[in-house]
Amino acid sequence: MSKPDNIIYGTEDRLPVPILLALALQHVTILSIYLVSPVVIASAAGFPIGQARDLISLTMVGLAIATVLQVGRLGPIGSGLLVIPTSSSGYVPGCIIAAREGGLPAVTGLLVVSSLIEIVLARFLRRLRGLLPAELSGLIVLVTGLGIAQTGMDDVVGGITAEAGIDWLPSLCVAAGTLTVMVALSIWAKGPWRTLGAIVGLACGYVASLQLGLVDPVSLDQLAMAPVLRFPALRLEVPSFGWDLVLPTIVTGLAGTLNTIGALTAAQRLNNADWRRQDMEGLSRGLLADGIGTIIGAMIGGAGVAASGSSVGLTATARATSRSIGYAAAVGFLALAFIPKFALLVLGVPRPVLGAALIYLSCSLLVSGVSIMTSRLLDNRKTFALGIAFAFAVATPALTRAGAVLPLWMSPVIASPLLASALVAIMLNPILRIGIRQQVVLDIPDGGLPHQTVATFIERAGAAWGARREVIDQAQGPIAECLDTLVDGGLATGPSRLALGFNELQLDARISWYGTKLPLSKTRPTKAELLADDDAAARMAGYLLGRLASRVTSRESGGVAELHLVFDH
Repeated sequence: MSKPDNIIYGTEDRLPVPILLALALQHVTILSIYLVSPVVIASAAGFPIGQARDLISLTMVGLAIATVLQVGRLGPIGSGLLVIPTSSSGYVPGCIIAAREGGLPAVTGLLVVSSLIEIVLARFLRRLRGLLPAELSGLIVLVTGLGIAQTGMDDVVGGITAEAGIDWLPSLCVAAGTLTVMVALSIWAKGPWRTLGAIVGLACGYVASLQLGLVDPVSLDQLAMAPVLRFPALRLEVPSFGWDLVLPTIVTGLAGTLNTIGALTAAQRLNNADWRRQDMEGLSRGLLADGIGTIIGAMIGGAGVAASGSSVGLTATARATSRSIGYAAAVGFLALAFIPKFALLVLGVPRPVLGAALIYLSCSLLVSGVSIMTSRLLDNRKTFALGIAFAFAVATPALTRAGAVLPLWMSPVIASPLLASALVAIMLNPILRIGIRQQVVLDIPDGGLPHQTVATFIERAGAAWGARREVIDQAQGPIAECLDTLVDGGLATGPSRLALGFNELQLDARISWYGTKLPLSKTRPTKAELLADDDAAARMAGYLLGRLASRVTSRESGGVAELHLVFDH
């Protein structure tokens, strides 16, 4: 894994202490925005104020534990990447159902069982690889970014239109100014300031909101009355689980799994300049850490936590992916769990400022998702699968309006653009792949075929399989060179055949013909040999093929010659 040029501090890099503390504070502050999730759960369940505060504080303790598990490498647990969990909104619909049915014990039961589903899926992830091709992972990353952007835009518009549009101009200016500061620092600032655009912009937006009277006075009163230190009542909950929670739990488990896969895929691509495909072992380790972290957080009385696409977006914009930031952030979460004023301060951030921050975080995920999808060739089948799935993501507000007539267990599905689109893509992918052959054959007449005909054949096959564009481009030249050599060198005494096969790891090309096998050479023929030896041109072709393909073998048996070319994918 090689560090990309645009990353200042890589995964294993050590940071100066002041920069480390500043970046950790940035992650803790920005990601604490998602503490609104346990607030929503507590409000919907009618928890008393003390229990609601404990839920927030213990969720932060769970975040600290889950962060250490995720960024570390302990046996089979941990991705080893800077993917800091948040209080995931994907758990909210299911947790609300559970809270109304059986209070906090039912919430704990739902979180534990849904996390066990994630852990089981982590163990079988390699076998499920066909259901999660790279282009689907790209869609998950894209929709994750889309969901963050939609939430941010809702906050911006909500802040502008509050109270019948009164003082809409100050709200708009604060949102635009906050986003401008964040983007400007990320692009034009020098030194440490370039990595701290998010927290500086958030602070500027909050100060501007105070000056313009956009901060809710109630939140300021609560902040003033809150104690400096408060130790939450540790609730070692005994989970309860009923049959009426089975379907919401399954849906919640799938949502958490897909969310984590998307975040880890984006992180893998961000950290590796030579990224080609998902590291399935890394995904499995990350899912295992995510599931265990959620179980521990739930058992101590917190809400659900999960690997965060927002965290990956923040590391991308900060250009700092060092794991040490994760450990420092875990210490920050743990310390601030006992400081109620901090949680109230973050929860009191005005909506225009919050929206600007979320839009800022979404940018890198949106672009990364598109990049992952377009790294594969896409034919009509994949275009329709991804397009219809993306339409479901965009149509989530319409689906939400239909919630009144749909079963209760579908609430987590229709509330999540990620889950709705991913489930549609997973269902459509195998259906639309019906009729795709794992191997395709092109018969080549005596005298050969035009290069364009061969190139079109290879490209259509690659698009049907979802192969990487650069691998298909890499294969076209050597295959055409070989076919020309068969004719020009007189190696073939009749027609030939090209057979292409593909799996996620390699493109396999076999060219067979009646005649003499193509000689392979590890040394380049000299100019004198090319002029004096009639076979030197064929040896030159064999030499070039050996350099252009990942692996190449040539053999002859019973008058039939075969050249086998392998291109790593």
